[in-house]
This record gives sequence, C-alpha cells and structure tokens, in this order.
Amino acid sequence: MALESSQRFLPTYLLHKQVYIDVLRGVLSTHGTKKLVADAAQISPVYLSNILNLDHHPPSPEVAGRIIAALPVDSATKQVLEEHMSLARQSRAVIDDQMGYAARHEMFEELLHDLQGLYGQSTFGNTGDQTKRAYVALAEQSRRLLAQVDPARYPNTYVRICMLGQDALSVLNQHSDALWFGLQAKHVIERSNPAKQSREDFEYLQANTYYALSVTYRNLNLHQQALDVCHQLTPLLKPDPRLSRFWMPHVLRDEIKALAHLRRFAISDAEGLYFQARAMLNWRDGPDDELLDILLQQAMAEAYVGHGTTRSLRKADEVLNWQIDALPRRVQVGPIHTTILLKTFAHLRWKQGSNEEWRYFVNQALDVARRAGLQHQADQIQRQYGAALGR
Repeated sequence: MALESSQRFLPTYLLHKQVYIDVLRGVLSTHGTKKLVADAAQISPVYLSNILNLDHHPPSPEVAGRIIAALPVDSATKQVLEEHMSLARQSRAVIDDQMGYAARHEMFEELLHDLQGLYGQSTFGNTGDQTKRAYVALAEQSRRLLAQVDPARYPNTYVRICMLGQDALSVLNQHSDALWFGLQAKHVIERSNPAKQSREDFEYLQANTYYALSVTYRNLNLHQQALDVCHQLTPLLKPDPRLSRFWMPHVLRDEIKALAHLRRFAISDAEGLYFQARAMLNWRDGPDDELLDILLQQAMAEAYVGHGTTRSLRKADEVLNWQIDALPRRVQVGPIHTTILLKTFAHLRWKQGSNEEWRYFVNQALDVARRAGLQHQADQIQRQYGAALGR
C-alpha cells in the first residue's frame, strides 16, 4: 500500500468539509432557519451548530440526508452538499487506512515527520486558511495516531505525538483534551527507562513535556500550577548546560507569564526572571533566538500591564513601542505570535484609557485570530472585554 506522503495529514477531506460548512453557514444565516432545519432533520440545533465547526466529524449518510432534505435551497445546491459530505467521509476513511497500515508496519518516524510538517504550517502558515486547516488536522491526526502507538514499546514516539497534539488542542480552545495529552506524556516520561533509549532524546522530551504542561495550566487559568511545574523542571535542566541553554529562556518566559496573572506579585520578581532569560539568550545560537527575544519582551510587557501602576505601564510602553513598526518585517513571527503581541498592545491601551488605540489593536488581534483559527486567542479576547467589543 503506497502512502501519499505530501498531503497525508493535510488531506482533501478538510477541503470538502470547508465547502459544505461554508455553504451551510450561508443557508442557515437567516434568522430562525437553523431551528427549522434542525427540527425537520430530527436533530438538535446544537448538533447542527457543531457540524459547522471544521474540527467536527462529518454527519453520517442518514443524518446528512435528512439535513440536506430540510434545507430551503435548490436541487443543485443540495447535490453539491451531498457530494462534499460524502467525499469528506470517504477521504477520512482513506486516511484511517493509511494510518493503520503505517502503524502496523511501525512507520512512526515517517508519520511523525508529517505531523511535524503540519506543526510548521500551523505555526508559520502563509495564510489564515492554511493555518486553520493545519491546526485542525494536527489535532485530529495526533489523536488517531496516538491510539496506534504502544507507549511501553515506543515511549519517545508516544510523547512526541502528545506534544504536537497538545499544542494544536490548546490553540483550538480544547484545553481539557490538551491537559489529558500533557498528563499522558508526563506519565509515560516518568515511567520510562532512559537507559533503554537515547539519553539526549529522553531529556529533551522530558523538558518539553513539563514546559508544555505549564503552558496548558496557564491556558486553564491555573497560574500557580503552571509556576509549580516550571519550578519542577528547573532542577532537571541545571545538570546539563546544553539542555539548560536551550530550555531555560522558554521556562523563564512562562514563569513571567504565570506571575503576571497572579492576584499579587512583585514586579521585581518578573524583572529578575526577564533579565536572567535575556542574559541566557546571549549564550544561545539557535534558529529561534530572534523570535524568543520578541516573546520574552512581550511576556515582560504583559507583566508590567498586569502590575498596572503608572510606572509599570510606562515601562510596558518602552518595551513594546519598537515592536509594532518592526513586526511586519519579522518573517519568524507567525499568526499566533502576532495575535499575542497585538493583545498585549490592546491591554496596555485599555489600562491607559486610550479607547481609540485599544479598539484598533483589539480588532486587529481578533481579525488575525479568527482568520488563522486561533480559537483560544479569540475566546480570551472576547471574555476579557465582553460587551465593550460591540460598542
């Protein structure tokens, strides 16, 4: 059985889903139509809404037939919908067959290479549609591949899949699933015998597992738990200068971001972590140094804004001001990084009472997040500002 490597995990079924979802959204946009169609198709309006999400599986042939029959559209449109729903189901079945074949023949490195490619597309995609589809595919295929891998035989592979899936699930606002992936990875790591595998790979994955779990706890607003995980990771990194040099700036950045959301914190603590991380960057020579430097500055600005004093807000302005003009020229900055920076600008202007500038930055952040499928970021913005967004 030949595997179609180039598009195996960003398959055509997502394109078929996008077609029927967009057509259905257009038809159901008229007030009251969704409830009428749901009643006629003998399904709940909630289920009909779920079908309109890219990460929801296509309806069964029977349910699809009832939905299509209930739609107030011409026969040609109904035929298009039926065709694309059917092709989405068929394409998904092909992907399942390919994945099962690869798993039976233990082609895990090839599958992981594909997942890693999806991760690159989701994080640094050229268009919002590409980014959105890549995140959905990465989350879905990680789930399904994880079920094929025995963690006792292939602990490294299992944990790497968990890390990739956890990232996508967090972005898609599925934090309970992301936490499950993270805790599964931690469980496997803690029960693995590094003597039986590459020590270097094991230690890298161990650090990645703890770091990703910290991020997930922050996304769940469990900022003290995030700090605790960072503090557990730090002593694991210190014995290895190479590992420490790579991971500590990331860990310190996460500590700053967790501190910024505690009810009370000393801004001097955040500044100490920030200067420590910036000093470490001078000793690194990694491809992500420029991006990490930007994200460290964003984290420190977030802490200043969270601290909220006049002096801290002025310092946040000093940290952020140069970023807004330089941002479009920085090729390493993907949609998620752009959104995070724009959110920080918006929060600063909100705290300063600059309503016009706040509205500009918050709308820019929402636009980037929605176009790229960054559901968690869009949800955070909407929860943070609520009714003010509509005024």
